[in-house]
Amino acid sequence: MAPLQTDDKTKSLDQVKRRSKEALLNSSDPIVTMKMIDSIQGLGIGHHLKDEINVQLGRICDWDASKDLFATSLQFRLLRHNGWSTCSDVFRKFLDKSGNFKESLTKDIKGMLSLYEASYLGTEDEEVLKKAMEFSKARLNDLRPYLSPEVSRNIGKALTLPKHLRMVRLEARNYMEEYSKSSYQIPALLELAKLDSDMIQSLHQRELAEICR
Repeated sequence: MAPLQTDDKTKSLDQVKRRSKEALLNSSDPIVTMKMIDSIQGLGIGHHLKDEINVQLGRICDWDASKDLFATSLQFRLLRHNGWSTCSDVFRKFLDKSGNFKESLTKDIKGMLSLYEASYLGTEDEEVLKKAMEFSKARLNDLRPYLSPEVSRNIGKALTLPKHLRMVRLEARNYMEEYSKSSYQIPALLELAKLDSDMIQSLHQRELAEICR
């Protein structure tokens, strides 16, 4: 198959962008929507869907995640990371009478990892998030030897460097492979990520050629 010309690439990119926007805007389940936004930003294509992400964050900003640790933490992280006002008091419902995080939470590995990622977006005076970081980091480290190699590897990666602090382009390349194997992947998003990556690579090669000349 002949490589796409620049005009074809642009046309193809526009079509995939439209399908990706529709997929995001048509999502009505808050947890599905949040996972989708997280995937979009992990794939490094958030800049293509900025307005749609904001529309959906506006819909979920007042959503009550109840006692779901994973959903509460993901909601907090996405809102704060994208500049929305959100209060760390939402984590107080997971504390025991002594003001410590409940040990029963350690049964929820996905929730614990989500809490750990969220804790890095705390400010100096947010004590509950300092506690969240200490608690989740210690417990995840303790649990790693008892988990599957893949889950243990993901936790190790997060403990080394939380998601939002990683280099966007490098993370996008790594995440693309992971997302392509995911059971909940949305083909349009994966296609957009690949097209975006190809176009950036082409641009870098052209720039390099000009510098060399």
